[in-house]
Amino acid sequence: MPASRLIILSVAVAAAGGAGYVAKKMVVAPPPQVTVDSPKAPAIALQDVLVLSGDVAMGSPLENNISWESWPSGGINANFITRAAEPDALDKLKGSVAR
Repeated sequence: MPASRLIILSVAVAAAGGAGYVAKKMVVAPPPQVTVDSPKAPAIALQDVLVLSGDVAMGSPLENNISWESWPSGGINANFITRAAEPDALDKLKGSVAR
């Protein structure tokens, strides 16, 4: 191999190494993540309420489309069916028809 090719090859390898070194120094390390403990939200009192768990067409039976769901106690009114007031409501309403 002629000497001129060896010189060009060594200059190219040195340039590639220098470019890699410069590129590595240009990348900034991400700043360390700071975790902040936020205050805990106050616990919300919940009650189980009977709700529709799926779409029910008019005139069709409720069957398996009703279930108990947790609901904030502050948002419950007298029209809601709660597990505390009527624990067997799920069984009573299974044969009901939507109107």
